Amino acid sequence: MRTRYLESLGLLVLRYWDNEVLQQTAVVLEAIWSAAQDRTLTPTPLPEGEGP
Repeated sequence: MRTRYLESLGLLVLRYWDNEVLQQTAVVLEAIWSAAQDRTLTPTPLPEGEGP
């Protein structure tokens, strides 16, 4: 439920087991970096009537 909510806000949720982060740190970091490169930093436009 929490993941669906965050994704509905346009966020990408990546989940890793503790042992993956501790024992395969480089692999996890590479996956995070790869996911981040596929994302844009441009914010979505505000709903009509909001903002300047």
